Amino acid sequence: MTRFSRKWWGERLPLIEAFVEGEIIQYKPGPKAPWNNLLQHDLCEFSNDIVFYRPKPKPVVVKSRRFLFLAYTGVVGVTTCSVGIATNQEEVDRWTKAACFIRWIDNDWVETEVSEDTTAGC
Repeated sequence: MTRFSRKWWGERLPLIEAFVEGEIIQYKPGPKAPWNNLLQHDLCEFSNDIVFYRPKPKPVVVKSRRFLFLAYTGVVGVTTCSVGIATNQEEVDRWTKAACFIRWIDNDWVETEVSEDTTAGC
């Protein structure tokens, strides 16, 4: 595919539209490389060495509540106090009734912004 073919530009059109809308464009040269922000003045110069471009993902807001519970270690008579995370009301209800439940750390839901890159490899 030649650099200035309709297909080449067509593949980049969503990136250009995202940039016009004020989004940050990111790039990386290979699948295992980290994402980097493309500098505004470099947008007009797509590189053939760069394999991946994307609009920077918007953070996702995750709602959760932390709690303490007794975790059994598998050794008779040995338990540890652990922290768990509930991410929906069904989990809150289930853990509140569990025999190993100690108490809630968060009395209300806590909202945390999580970016796509934060969860990579999980």
